[in-house]
Amino acid sequence: MTAREVVFDGSPPWGFRMNGGTDSGHPLRISRVNPGSKAESQGVREGDMITSINGQPTTSLTNSDSHALLRTVKENLRLGLNE
Repeated sequence: MTAREVVFDGSPPWGFRMNGGTDSGHPLRISRVNPGSKAESQGVREGDMITSINGQPTTSLTNSDSHALLRTVKENLRLGLNE
């Protein structure tokens, strides 16, 4: 796996959907990237595993926790990703 960090400048929307989390028994992953979005312009791809959100590891986060964490970000989102 290739690890990288992607930084989204500005404010939401970021342009991706995610699924997974500890409550589902699957790693948190990008499930959709919207065409023309910040996520697409940063090279985020469907299937990328999300390892951190603004420096917080996602290994112990539920899907709901992960979405709640994203909602707290007002600008400059950092995602740790593994391809």
